[in-house]
Amino acid sequence: MSTSFKATNGGDGILETDTLIVDGTTISPTEIAYLDGVTAGTVSASKAVVVDADKHIDTIVIADGGLKLGATTGTAVTSTAAELNFLDGSVAGTAVASKATVLGANKNLDTIVIADGGLFLGAGAGTAVTSTATELNQYSVEIGMADAGTAQSRWVTAPHVGNIVAAYVVNSVANTTTKTVFTLKIATVLVTMPALEVAITQAAGTVSSSVPTATNTVTAGQAIEVISDGGTDAVMPVTVTLVISR
Repeated sequence: MSTSFKATNGGDGILETDTLIVDGTTISPTEIAYLDGVTAGTVSASKAVVVDADKHIDTIVIADGGLKLGATTGTAVTSTAAELNFLDGSVAGTAVASKATVLGANKNLDTIVIADGGLFLGAGAGTAVTSTATELNQYSVEIGMADAGTAQSRWVTAPHVGNIVAAYVVNSVANTTTKTVFTLKIATVLVTMPALEVAITQAAGTVSSSVPTATNTVTAGQAIEVISDGGTDAVMPVTVTLVISR
């Protein structure tokens, strides 16, 4: 080992040596060079990492699977950087496209889109909800008439707000004479729809239908009037079913 020391006019000096021993620990020039040019808080290639006054560093690259957290040898973080980035931008209680979903403080989530047939409920693997979103958003109300051959009105209540999207009538005995036509009113306003009727010679148990096209919106608790024109001469019990979409 060769050692030289050169003093300057100010009293400082340059120490040149192949090996430096500090308190019994040998430090090589290569090891000392790791500190040369280091900026606290900034990571430099092939240099020692020194945190700044706030214990921060700017950027460090760790291979997937190379990060461990916890006591002693730690537990490997097996998530890849791409997987961890699914958390970046997540908002608790709000679904964000292409990000992890995090429930809110009340275990709530604002909106989530699930394809028809993709929802399962219950223990284990769950049971598929095979109803479509449209079907789940619909409900029906029914009203019977003991004799639609007599002109009359009957009322039924809509429990929820919505639009009448279909009307059905089924006759319990055969119609042997004139057709019977049914109409609907909401708050005395006629619902716009093609004719809903029990046709001449229509057999018992036959279902007729019509799809309203306008003035078909109901509010929660509103009465819907079902009107028979009493066209048939037969005593004809019928059931009218209305489908309402919320």
